[in-house]
Amino acid sequence: MNTYKGRPIQHQNGYPVVSWANHPLSMRGGRVYVHRAVTYEHYGDTVIGMHVHHTDHDKDNFDISNLELLSPSKHSSIHKAAVPILRICAYSECTNVVAITTKRQRHRNACCSSDCGEKYTSGTLTRINWPTRQTVIDMVRKFGYVGTGRRLGVSDNGVRKFLKRTAG
Repeated sequence: MNTYKGRPIQHQNGYPVVSWANHPLSMRGGRVYVHRAVTYEHYGDTVIGMHVHHTDHDKDNFDISNLELLSPSKHSSIHKAAVPILRICAYSECTNVVAITTKRQRHRNACCSSDCGEKYTSGTLTRINWPTRQTVIDMVRKFGYVGTGRRLGVSDNGVRKFLKRTAG
């Protein structure tokens, strides 16, 4: 088993940690990330509030020459710029790969081109022929909003919006 300063190394969130209750950087449970302990030893209190970056991206390499002290925003920008996320185009008939580089793109369906984007949205926004309001209310009583939505091919929120829209 690997050790650091005579303490056995375990792993938490993919990072090596050691039990060290009285260390200035110890977290709840008295554990310290080894890379933070190493930089604290080298730089002192400067480490507090800063992020420690592994220059070779190897979390198990906690040699001081591989560790760099960065502000949280600088550290975040390095990781965002370094690794784009690759996804297949959201349009089901397209097999192109899309490189997603911004946070905004991660939370939406990305298409490889505006042409695919138009096809994707036109195919997903379909209208359904709703039954009568009373029929939908009866279905909700029997199956709940989620069950009704599944039977009608819409989301439970779509069922709620329909009932709100047709009220009165």
